Amino acid sequence: SSVAFLSNFRSPISIISDVSKRYAHIHHRTIVASRSRRRKTTNWIPSSRSVALPTVPTKPSSSLLLRASLRDLLEQNSNPTIPPPSPASAHVDSIATIAEEEKEAQSEAAASDKMNTENDNKPAHDIVESRCKDEIIRLHDFFVDWFQGSCPNTDEAYATGVTNALAPSFSMIVPQGSTIPLPDLLDKLRGAYAVHAKNGIEIEIQHVTLLQSYGDVHLVRYEEWQRMGSPIVQETARISTALLKENNNDDGGDGDTNGLLWMHVHETWMPGKAPGKAPVPE
Repeated sequence: SSVAFLSNFRSPISIISDVSKRYAHIHHRTIVASRSRRRKTTNWIPSSRSVALPTVPTKPSSSLLLRASLRDLLEQNSNPTIPPPSPASAHVDSIATIAEEEKEAQSEAAASDKMNTENDNKPAHDIVESRCKDEIIRLHDFFVDWFQGSCPNTDEAYATGVTNALAPSFSMIVPQGSTIPLPDLLDKLRGAYAVHAKNGIEIEIQHVTLLQSYGDVHLVRYEEWQRMGSPIVQETARISTALLKENNNDDGGDGDTNGLLWMHVHETWMPGKAPGKAPVPE
């Protein structure tokens, strides 16, 4: 009933008074125990040799006991049906719970510090170069799937693989020296679905190097080796420089492109690796 609840309810002032009394009692016991240990363990020790002092079992600090007392009183006040703990087992559960929480927090903090230290020790140049390499390989792996017809021939698949990776201002200079506007390039690639489905094609990316970074723009050089045809394999190779930009969603890019947008590509045939040279027997 409400009468029984009100009779068991304790005001905040009463709680604070009770906590103060318990803290004073705990503090007094801590001081007495400390003096007792000093009387037992303080002996004259010759300075000519080292003597190990007896170890004294550690006890919970007074602040930890105070926190446990406050938790018990608040729980009891919020639920008057909970009986007060007996003096012999007071605060044991609360102390163990608080100590376990503090231990878990320390472990999480140590793990976080270790991860941050590992990232700090890795040079920023290597991190950016690795991301650029992943994006270059991802795009050309998609080209292989698209040219072989091994991925869905849908606008959604094409946009995810190519269109979303290219900035609206993207431009490309092909090995022959001409510049292809972005709309023409997208139309040409879109119409090349499964053109190598019969004889196959392989594209291998080699020697990716981050040349320079200017803020969120990165200049990268890489080699692109292509092998196509069967039973006679035609091998070509081109060296390319690409300008990649961090994708801040302000340039129209979207999708899983390793957080980068393609701004520009310039390709050049490698010596002896242009089309029309002697094919390589398979």
